[in-house]
Parts: sequence; structure tokens; C-alpha cells
Amino acid sequence: MLVQFENAEFRQRVHKAEQELALARDDRAKLAATQVFDDIQLKAAIQDREADQQEAALDVQRKVHEAKVEQEQAAVEAKRAEGPCGR
Repeated sequence: MLVQFENAEFRQRVHKAEQELALARDDRAKLAATQVFDDIQLKAAIQDREADQQEAALDVQRKVHEAKVEQEQAAVEAKRAEGPCGR
């Protein structure tokens, strides 16, 4: 009888260890999926910041161009104001 009890206890311990192993594998899989998702989110955030930076650089270029155009228009208007003789 003692051998059967130890055998039954051993089977219970093996079963419990197998369950714990299955839970650990599930946890690992969930963690891996979470890491992949976090990585995707971080890459998207980086792309957003890069796009923001590019947009800001283009905005600066546009404003510089607009300022040049305004200066040229002011120069043309000044010449028109002087009249056809030039002074």
C-alpha cells in the first residue's frame, strides 16, 4: 500500500508540475505578444515624431519663401510708386 500511495502522490506532483509548466508557457507567449505590440507602438510613435519634424521643417521653408515673395512684391510696388521715370 505504501508504494501505491507514493506512486499516486508522484503522479499528482507530476500533474501539478505539468500544469505549472503550461501556465508558464502561456505567460511567456502573452509576454512575447505584448512586447511585439509595444514595439509596434513605439515604432509608430517614432514615425509620428519624424513626420512632425519634417512638417515643421517644411513650414519653416514655406515661411522663408513667403517672406522673400513679400520682399519682392514690396520692391515692385516701390518701383511702381516712383512712376515710369524711375524717380
